[in-house]
Amino acid sequence: MATKTEILRTQIRHLQNRSPFSPFEINLENGDRIVVEHPELIAYDPRDGAEMGTGRLAILTNEVNITTTFESITSVAEIDRGRPLKESNGR
Repeated sequence: MATKTEILRTQIRHLQNRSPFSPFEINLENGDRIVVEHPELIAYDPRDGAEMGTGRLAILTNEVNITTTFESITSVAEIDRGRPLKESNGR
């Protein structure tokens, strides 16, 4: 069974690689909502399974650079003009 980190990493990778790219949001446990406006503005260790790496990710925004973990993500959602279209909570 896949872990929360593996599921979220797969979902984020899918959103990053969509063509054409559409912005998406990442919601954190602390209530922060981070909008990823370009696929190259988010970075994480791409390895899966036993070689999964640290589980950390970095997101660049116009306002702040954020370093967090997949475990602190509560949901990932596609965005259309600022409104979520489809949301996932990593389950």
